[in-house]
Parts: sequence; structure tokens; C-alpha cells
Amino acid sequence: MEIDDHKCGWSATVAKDLPAGLRCVRACEWTDQPCGLYVEMNKKCVADHLLYWHGVHAEPGAKAHCKFKGCPDSVASLGRHVTTVHYAMCSKCDYCGEEFSRSDAVARHYKGCESVQSARKSAGDTFKLQPAKTIIHGYIVPAQGAK
Repeated sequence: MEIDDHKCGWSATVAKDLPAGLRCVRACEWTDQPCGLYVEMNKKCVADHLLYWHGVHAEPGAKAHCKFKGCPDSVASLGRHVTTVHYAMCSKCDYCGEEFSRSDAVARHYKGCESVQSARKSAGDTFKLQPAKTIIHGYIVPAQGAK
């Protein structure tokens, strides 16, 4: 398994959910110029990988065509698109278990979630909203430089 470590840093989003020294990677499935590398699952690493290995870059305000098999989408953020649509990275409500493709969608969901309202009512003044859990499907491997 060869991992693309060309320049991407550690993902803070993923790092908080994994034990220290580990990261989650997935095989790059870009159909135009396959590279055979594994990429860390966060939008910055995916975007950096697509630029460095596949020459794909969307100018600010422009859209880039996704070249994953069977994907007709043109999007402004390929990194976010690939991690949420193709790599099934999602956020999960810790109260009701519903999954969302993006963490900001969970934040909006919390406002109307009956399970959140029930927990808030039960806890009273001591209630503290739990952050959404990030769910990632991939291989867990040692981080670069981890011992």
C-alpha cells in the first residue's frame, strides 16, 4: 500500500476521532490517469492529491468535473465532493444516529432534533451539546513519522 505523503498535513477532523499516530486512507479512484496511491481522508489532502498527481484544480468560483467512475458532477470543491460523496465520509448525530454528508448539516439538524431537545430538557442547566462524530470508511494506517 503506497500512501500519498507528498505534502498534505494531518487532518484535525479525523485526528480527534482516531488514536494518536493513526490516520484513515482510501485508494484513489480517479479514472483519468489512475495513480494507484492511497489518500488521507480529508478534503484538503484529497484536493492536494488531485492537483499534484492528476493536475486537477478549480479556480476560485469555477467548477471542476469529477472523474470518478460514473460521476456526472461538476463541483466547486472537489476535495469535499470526493470525501463526502465517493468516500462516504459523513457526520453522525450523537443523539439520534442520523448521518449527514457534512458537519454543518448536523449543526442545522441539532436545532430541530427531538432527541437533542429531549436530552436538553432532561439535563437542564448541565446540558452540553455533544459534537457530531465523523464517520470514515477506509483503512487505518500509521501516520507519517508515527512510532
